Amino acid sequence: MINRVFSGQSAIEYLMTYGWMLLVVAVVGGAVFSLAQGDSPETVSGFTGSDVQIDDFGVTENNNLQLELTDGSGQGSTVSAINITDEDTGKFVYKEFGNNNAVDVGGETVFELPNISRSDSGSLEVTVFYDTGGLTNLSVSGSISGGFAVDETTELTGGGSGGSPGFQLVESFESGNLDDYSGNKSYFNVVSGGVNGSNAIRTDKVDYENQNHFIWRDGTGADFTKGQTLRYWTNTTTAWYEGLTFGLESVKSGYQAKIYDGCCISLDRVDDGSATGLDSKSVDISNPHHVEIVWESDGNITLNYYESDQFQNINSSISAVDNTYSGDDIGWFLNNPGGTRTNAEYDYVRVKD
Repeated sequence: MINRVFSGQSAIEYLMTYGWMLLVVAVVGGAVFSLAQGDSPETVSGFTGSDVQIDDFGVTENNNLQLELTDGSGQGSTVSAINITDEDTGKFVYKEFGNNNAVDVGGETVFELPNISRSDSGSLEVTVFYDTGGLTNLSVSGSISGGFAVDETTELTGGGSGGSPGFQLVESFESGNLDDYSGNKSYFNVVSGGVNGSNAIRTDKVDYENQNHFIWRDGTGADFTKGQTLRYWTNTTTAWYEGLTFGLESVKSGYQAKIYDGCCISLDRVDDGSATGLDSKSVDISNPHHVEIVWESDGNITLNYYESDQFQNINSSISAVDNTYSGDDIGWFLNNPGGTRTNAEYDYVRVKD
């Protein structure tokens, strides 16, 4: 009887003593849970069941994004490039890989891309280009979420263990003005936006005028010559005949790459402002996009149109041979032959040998 009373008293004392501790743990645990819920959860989407899958990811102290990739093909894969696009800003990091890029069956390989940091919120679109099972130039796209941002648009081409900046930036309008240009500058403005830095160039609306307007960056600093490749970013939503001029020997004589929104791409020769078509093709234009000009030493000129920033996949291409001009200056032009159209923006001009 005493023992039973003693046992009951001990149980009560046990509950009184440790019940407070359990309550404290529950409260603290609830607080921790609330804090965790307030953060953006890190998730991967779009890679389930694919040949290449993201197993883990994170950002280093030096603002490098690390992606741990595993093979889902059962045959092993070789990664040729990865593109990361900030879904909020449009800035991107594109990097090609030539070494240490095999993803073996049952193994994992870490790929690192620069200029990506933590943020309060934000998702990144991820596209992985790879080869597997005798098939080449395959790709898979998805996204990672959890608070990330691309700090600076970066393009590393040529492979190697660290990638090499094969393209050199020659124009991004960060001066905030067009002092380096000549021609009719009243139809062009430097505005906030673009994909590299803070600024872009924008063409002003011209209604029903059917006149060519040119500006020309004469002098050093933005040279593009035969034997080189040039790329630029553009958003031509509802724009008419607008684009880049190159090979200029005067403000109105050279070549021009035309993008007709919702229609086609065109490569023209311009003789004192009068355009002669060299080649063109109907294309379903997607904005924003990139244009590439490959100007070979023999005078062959190729215009490649890329959707988004996925430089492994050319959406459409045209070419022509012409040796009339060989200047090394670039510029911009616009023409509205009819109808009310709005503005186009251009940015991130880069050149490589």
